[in-house]
Amino acid sequence: MDHNSGRACYETYISTQQPQAQAHAWLPSPYGNQERSAGPESTARQGSSTVDALTPSRELDDGALAPHAFSRHSRLTSAAEYGRVFARSQRSSDSLFTVLARGTEGTGPRLGLAISKRAAKRAVQRNRLKRVAREVFRLRSDLVSMDFIVLANTGAKKASLAELRSSLEKHFDRLARQSGPASHGK
Repeated sequence: MDHNSGRACYETYISTQQPQAQAHAWLPSPYGNQERSAGPESTARQGSSTVDALTPSRELDDGALAPHAFSRHSRLTSAAEYGRVFARSQRSSDSLFTVLARGTEGTGPRLGLAISKRAAKRAVQRNRLKRVAREVFRLRSDLVSMDFIVLANTGAKKASLAELRSSLEKHFDRLARQSGPASHGK
């Protein structure tokens, strides 16, 4: 307590002496870090590789892709391919997504994504919607040979992961049922 006013005093004693130098100082020595290589070549970082342990390898030993990989031939890649589906397609919609589909001649199912800024203003939100759509598509091994385009609606950015997945599953199921042998190649 402070003797003059009767109030508590919160002052502490701080030493004015400098601490002694330690063997492993944080600041570099005047000669640089002697353990580090001086050349442009760098050695591999030491430590655990947790990223490699958490993410499965996309390529198998024989060069084949992993079973759930999203390869280039599983995507719509050109404006002409997108235009073909937009011009004439079957449609399935709800408050989260609109999915367009059009049959193809035996090339297998392919996915195109058209997630606009109108549906989700922030890139983080759009990327999340794209990741979910790719994941649901990759895990569907039973899809018929069709081209699909996923469009997001404004309600998708606030939806939970389970809601997004179930909506996309419902659309893929509905469009696969609607597609018949007569719709292929139109």
